Amino acid sequence: MPRFDPTAKTMIISSIATPKSQRDLGGLVLRRDIILGAAFLAWIYLIIQSFQFAVEGTAQDLGPGMMIFDWLYQQSGMFGAFSQNIWSICVTKIEAWGISDFSRVFLMWQIMIIAMMAPTLLFRKLYNMEKNYSFSKFSRFIAGYLFAWSLFSIPMVLLQWGLQTNGLLTDGMMIGIPWFSTVMLIALVGFQLNNWRHKTNSDQSGFQLGLNCIRTNWPLMLSMFAFGLMNLIYMAVLTVLMIVFLKDAQKH
Repeated sequence: MPRFDPTAKTMIISSIATPKSQRDLGGLVLRRDIILGAAFLAWIYLIIQSFQFAVEGTAQDLGPGMMIFDWLYQQSGMFGAFSQNIWSICVTKIEAWGISDFSRVFLMWQIMIIAMMAPTLLFRKLYNMEKNYSFSKFSRFIAGYLFAWSLFSIPMVLLQWGLQTNGLLTDGMMIGIPWFSTVMLIALVGFQLNNWRHKTNSDQSGFQLGLNCIRTNWPLMLSMFAFGLMNLIYMAVLTVLMIVFLKDAQKH
């Protein structure tokens, strides 16, 4: 009867089992793919929303640079019929809002925040993006981060409601008083330039990071009222600016 060789069994198991380094790397790639996927879907949804305005030839009302959506629709009919079947999250009416209107605007702010803030997470030197960070902890981190921004969305929704129902926002969801927009923008940019550098602890929770991001980036978010709440060109600029600020802050 042949004798059992325990060494051979160990060698077989070792050859079959996935090395821990590869599992860690796979988990890291998955976490980054989730963040990228969330940002991608948010941007696609916002683009489709913009084409809802382009069908009526009013995308240009959404802010500087947004006339490109009118041009794209006129040239190709891009997303025309499809965009009309997508639930609109843009509330432009001056009349009293109902629960549905508040819900749509809250969702709009959430999607905008995901589109702009999710990419910045990829540039943060955080423990949650290290290889040895479990997926369950990563999920709690993201949930806490989004919850913090959800709290921020509430006063933004109320501010939009107050401005819009009092006729201070245009149909493109932008402050319709040029001098007021200019003064507000100068004040917010000045505050932002003096307060954007901050320390980020590598082991802080998602909720703490979200609060920290709000503390330093709320002026940029408010400036959207001057350039248009659904101005995707300006949103892309803000996203790049926040990444640049973040990378510079990490050097100090």
